Amino acid sequence: MQTRRSLLATGLAAPVLSAWRQPAPSPDGLINKEGRYVPLLMDLRRKVEAGGDSAAGARQMLAHYLATIGDEPGALAAWEQPYPPRPRGEGPPDLTDAVAEDAVEAIAAASKGRRVVMLNEAHHLSCNRAFAERVALRLREDGFSVLAAETFEHDRPYDDGVIGMDDGFYLRDPVYASMARVASRAGYRLTEYEVRDDQEAPESASGPEQVATREEAQANNLIAGALADPKARVLVYCGFAHLAKKPTRRGDLWFAARLKAKTGIDPLTIEQSAGAPASEPARDDPTVAGVMARFRPNAPVVVWRADGSAVHTVSGDSFAADLSVFHPRLADRNGRPGWLAFGRRREVRVDLAAAPPGAVRLLQAVPAAELAKAAAVVPADQYLLTADAEGGFLWLTPGRYVLRVETPEGFTPLQELTV
Repeated sequence: MQTRRSLLATGLAAPVLSAWRQPAPSPDGLINKEGRYVPLLMDLRRKVEAGGDSAAGARQMLAHYLATIGDEPGALAAWEQPYPPRPRGEGPPDLTDAVAEDAVEAIAAASKGRRVVMLNEAHHLSCNRAFAERVALRLREDGFSVLAAETFEHDRPYDDGVIGMDDGFYLRDPVYASMARVASRAGYRLTEYEVRDDQEAPESASGPEQVATREEAQANNLIAGALADPKARVLVYCGFAHLAKKPTRRGDLWFAARLKAKTGIDPLTIEQSAGAPASEPARDDPTVAGVMARFRPNAPVVVWRADGSAVHTVSGDSFAADLSVFHPRLADRNGRPGWLAFGRRREVRVDLAAAPPGAVRLLQAVPAAELAKAAAVVPADQYLLTADAEGGFLWLTPGRYVLRVETPEGFTPLQELTV
């Protein structure tokens, strides 16, 4: 799995010569220093279209990035493109006597008496991050005090009220940034555990050696950091298989398993990375399809069999997770994902009469107070506009925002807005 550092090492930061033969800012430099998303979007699209040996990695990164800029259909299409629709030979599980429970409350109940809770995500699904925000707030009510995430930077306390573009690769997604902002305001201490540069395996290391080095470092870093306070209760937010509590078929031992072996702490692990519906029902995993058909949920759920055991996603089974979360298939609202309506967000229509024309336009709402402190601030919400859009629809929590449109040429300010 790619880390933030490996993503930067794939060529995103390669400079391009200008007409005057002067090095122009790289796409990654522009997003870090100026907060400009569009150059990196166009660069990734070029890499995918060019094909070649690096196209598969570029497509995966494009899926991550399209989620970051609010293009959920595009993110799903990019992620699913290499894979055909799943065969229906196995069919869904028998859920006749099963029951569905609100996932947030199910997690809160299962977290009683636990010191560590681990929740994963798929990096191309922003709905996972919106759900993580709700879980964090609910667990804060029960005494959880530390939020540890693989994207957080070393020695960055996140206590200055600003989430900047260089504060963490995945934090560039406004939905992830919202989780960090909300958690910090709720009283969480935000801390990192990711492998540091001085802990990484040498480039010559094999795949299994690289996995072992990273997972060992993550466990050690969490023990030395988030768990150093014996009273701290910790919510760990990770990607995909890091919460696996049993070895993979190849024999890899991941973060959660190593943490348990080192400390004796059995973390409550919650898998959601494989629990969201695909771009179309024909692509749904059989278990996801069965849950959608049986319960037609309108919010994330945990499903229990009659014997009290949890129904798992395919990854939940593979990772030996304690719980699996199934996300609903929701209708869009004015072209935006339906899950944005969860929580305190409100829909705001924006008149685009003053917006510049163009095929690539990104509508953004940036927290005004943060923008007054830093030049490159992660927006509170953003998404790609259609070429003929006359109005945009943002989902914002109460606050004051600067609205703007980003194009390949830069930013066009629209207005300030108080929600």
